[in-house]
Amino acid sequence: MIRILTTILILLTYLQAVAQDISYPGLGKGVNIMAKDSTASIKINVRMQNLLEVDYNDFSNETDTRLLVRRWRLKFGGYAISPDLRYKLELGFSNRDQGNSATGAFGNSGSNIILDAVVKYYLFEDFDIWFGQTKLPGNRERVISSGDLQFVDRSLLNSNLNIDRDAGIQLRYKFGNDFVVKPIFSVSLGEGRNITVNNAGGFAYTYRTELLPFGDFDDYVSSAHKMYDEHKLAIGGTFSFNEGTNRQGGQIGSFIYDTSGSLINNDMTSYFLDLHYKYKGVSLMIEAAKKEVNKLIPNLEKKFRTGESINIQLGYLFDNYWELAGRYSYVRPDNIESDIDELGEYTIGISKYLSNHKLKIQSDFSYFELFDNLDNELIRYRFQVELQL
Repeated sequence: MIRILTTILILLTYLQAVAQDISYPGLGKGVNIMAKDSTASIKINVRMQNLLEVDYNDFSNETDTRLLVRRWRLKFGGYAISPDLRYKLELGFSNRDQGNSATGAFGNSGSNIILDAVVKYYLFEDFDIWFGQTKLPGNRERVISSGDLQFVDRSLLNSNLNIDRDAGIQLRYKFGNDFVVKPIFSVSLGEGRNITVNNAGGFAYTYRTELLPFGDFDDYVSSAHKMYDEHKLAIGGTFSFNEGTNRQGGQIGSFIYDTSGSLINNDMTSYFLDLHYKYKGVSLMIEAAKKEVNKLIPNLEKKFRTGESINIQLGYLFDNYWELAGRYSYVRPDNIESDIDELGEYTIGISKYLSNHKLKIQSDFSYFELFDNLDNELIRYRFQVELQL
């Protein structure tokens, strides 16, 4: 990490020497640097989330307390040669971001620092081509930035069934003004981020369509900060087929072996439906997900993550930028061979936005139903401060 930070400092020193304009417009808007000949630009953002979490297990009568850096991110964006050729690089330095054990030898046993490294090109108006590693067009909650969430973190649906990041190509189109349609198609390797070995299975094919019947809006930002006087609605659906995946959740989770030590391939299909609605201070998001594999394979060291889930969250943002929100999430495995547990989550969240999502204080209180053991209940309290520069 020291080498990476040293390299970044050298880069910033060089950019300052060749730039014609360096500006910092305000909190959360990053440092903007423009080349002297205007052929390139770079925007640099830093953000962190510091989290306090207290869990109480009613069955064991134990309380666990953690205080950690949940996220510490460094993000670069801008264009090169032309504003039509853009890029995004995002690095994650916290231990929770890196997850080294998941990729292991498949990621050359290196630190799993790179989150996004993608080049974007407007082939023509409203038709975009992305190449590199970034989030797949899966469930809406996953694609929403962790810095723009309504609660301290994402739901059970996302943690169990999302398709996350992958390396590949995405084609994105948008048409319409009053009624907007956004189709997205992706072909990716299917093994997730920062994999360095040859593709052991097939490819992942993902298609998503979004309908915005009342026009475009900030549908990938939680909460209703813009206080729309007109109703705003986004409806999305995703189908993803991961051919011959080797990991528990397709792009995430541990790699799966049988008891003889052979790497396992299995076809995995994921379905997502979601709705996002905003009106004045009200925001509503509903998601449903289902993930399944083609065949049940005996004698595995680990199981695939398959099942179905629903997530519903409703919030109201007051004029003083306090927000009260509630969430219900439920996840259920589809068979006894699934690696997920049947869970229900009830959450109440209270947030204070000091500068929208750029500087905010969030807390939430959750009660979990553990259906496999009715005598086992979990209560969780979280408090988080987020700062984006």
